[in-house]
This record gives sequence, structure tokens and C-alpha cells, in this order.
Amino acid sequence: MSGVELVGLIASIASLILAVGAIWLSVVFFKMSNEASKATTEAAKGIDASVQRLEIYLINYIQILSL
Repeated sequence: MSGVELVGLIASIASLILAVGAIWLSVVFFKMSNEASKATTEAAKGIDASVQRLEIYLINYIQILSL
């Protein structure tokens, strides 16, 4: 095995290791983004509930002021 072949073999092995690492990172980031999406959805539901309560409060307040 010549020096060039050895360098090519090492480069191929390094490339495979980097490819596996990249695939693993993509799976990890996908899971993290799903968790963040679920948290954002829950936060949006909480905000919606707060806005609905505020709207009811404001409607009642306006009705009281119009008396």
C-alpha cells in the first residue's frame, strides 16, 4: 500500500465518521425542534386563553361605563 493509497483510505474513513456525525446531529436537532414546537404551541394556547379573558373583562368594563 503506497502513501497515496493510505492517505485516501484515511480520508475515506474520516469522511464516513463525519457523515455519521452529521446524520446524528440532524436527528438531535429534529427532536429539539419538535420539542420547541410543542412548547410554542402550548404557550400560544396560554396566550389565547389570556386574551379571551381580557376581551371578556373589557366588554364588561365597557358595558359598565356605558350605563
